[in-house]
Parts: sequence; C-alpha cells; structure tokens
Amino acid sequence: MTLDQAAPARQGWGVQPVPDYPRFPALTSAVVREQGGVRLLLRGELDMSGVADTEAAVKAAAELTDGRLTIDLSELAFLDVFGARALLRVADEVLSTGRDVVIANPNRHVRRLFELITDLAYGRSLVAELVRRDT
Repeated sequence: MTLDQAAPARQGWGVQPVPDYPRFPALTSAVVREQGGVRLLLRGELDMSGVADTEAAVKAAAELTDGRLTIDLSELAFLDVFGARALLRVADEVLSTGRDVVIANPNRHVRRLFELITDLAYGRSLVAELVRRDT
C-alpha cells in the first residue's frame, strides 16, 4: 500500500499560510504623583507573562508614598485570570501594611473577573475593599 501524496491537495487541504495577527500592546506602567498619594497607571495587556513585573511595579509605587496608592486600570486593554489574581494579591499585601489602596477604573469585564476570584482572602471581599471607580 502506498500513500497518495496528492490526495490532500485534491481534497482542498492545501497548505495555507498562517495570517499575521495583530501584536498585542506590551504592558507598561507609569507612576504619577498626585495629591494624597501616587497613581500607578497600567497600560496594555496584563497576562501571565507580566505578573512579576506588575507585582514589582505595585510594590515600588507603594514605597513612594505614605498616602493612597491608586492602581489605575483605565488603559488596560486585557487582563487574564493570572493578572487579576496577582493584582488582588499584591494590592491586599500593600493594604495589610496599613496603606490605603484602590484598584481604580476597571472595565466591567475586568471587574467581573475580580468578582469571580474568591479564594484569595476567605471571609473577606477583596473586590469590595479594593476595586472602585476613580474618586
């Protein structure tokens, strides 16, 4: 028995090039001093690959103020469960030191993702404590 090498082409299975998909915007952060504290602006996409950098950025921003740390998500285009868990966890760590922390301006999909993560602080609602519209 021999394999008919031309069969896929006759059946329309020809090799198709993989289309170029748009590149996702890189995750960037910037710290802006504001009255009463600092604002950490996150831009782009936060997924598993950006978790360590984001945690470091949040901790570094928290060290810049004794006032409020606002983690602003208004320019975040995408957030996966790894990024959401990391943000809630590191914000809660900063909150536990007595600092005021707010995760501000999540879009409704991001807020819902936060609400689904319930295993980080049993008996507490991190979303109620941390996530809100900008004040």
